[in-house]
Amino acid sequence: MRIFSKFTLLSNVIIKTLYFCLLSLPLLTFPGAPTPNCHAGELRIFAASSLTETFVELGDRFQNQYPDERIIFNFAGSQFLCTQIKQGAEADIFASANPGVMEALTRQQITKTPHLFAHNQLKLIVSDYARNLISNIHDAARPKRLLAIGGTHVPIGLYTRQLMENLSVNPGYGAGFVEDFFTNVVSEEINVKAIVAKVALGEVDAGIVYATDISPGLKAKLLEISLPPASSPTANYLIAELNGAENQKLATLFLNFLSGQQAREILQQHGFLLPRQQYVDQL
Repeated sequence: MRIFSKFTLLSNVIIKTLYFCLLSLPLLTFPGAPTPNCHAGELRIFAASSLTETFVELGDRFQNQYPDERIIFNFAGSQFLCTQIKQGAEADIFASANPGVMEALTRQQITKTPHLFAHNQLKLIVSDYARNLISNIHDAARPKRLLAIGGTHVPIGLYTRQLMENLSVNPGYGAGFVEDFFTNVVSEEINVKAIVAKVALGEVDAGIVYATDISPGLKAKLLEISLPPASSPTANYLIAELNGAENQKLATLFLNFLSGQQAREILQQHGFLLPRQQYVDQL
């Protein structure tokens, strides 16, 4: 059974109402869901929002091998997940799109040695309504374009700013281009999914996202533009077991599964690039 855990604030009234509704439906279960008596383990995975669809599929395949186990996913921006972990949120595994965040947790001995398991690329996506206005990254910096990017504390925002820093010293772009680009930014989002949503809905003309966030269904609705390869940074994804994880055995099984051929094929199918170096020996 796959469960998604999100930290939301619910009133006591709503909680009690849901509780009694569930009690009144004792036979309502999901296919393959373990009962309390047969439930062997529970694995809590905190993962970057850009991993959502991929980890959902990985979780399904993992549970095909271990049908009595239960996975609870919490997807959000890496920085927010890091904060939750530092504040004592229960987690067994953390998958981050921000190496700096993982480095901080490792140095504080909150996580074990991280595993580099995937890379991602940046793309500029353009709303269907703005196809005639933006056909390359230069056009995104022209006057009256509306852009969405990631906030300063989330990985997609950090990678976007690194891209702009690189372009500022690229002879084909320069500091003027970067200044004009940021002038057009009207929205800074807390995760990459929010950027995709705003562009898809036409609330902004364009935004910078990960290549893996452009699903087959979105490809027909959005214009996808590659960025200058010499200036575009590569996003690195790290995963680690937390020290003191409640279910260390199950966490180890999942990490071993992630390094296997089946999981690697799933990562590639979702557009991720596989790293040559499988482990980060030192941060």
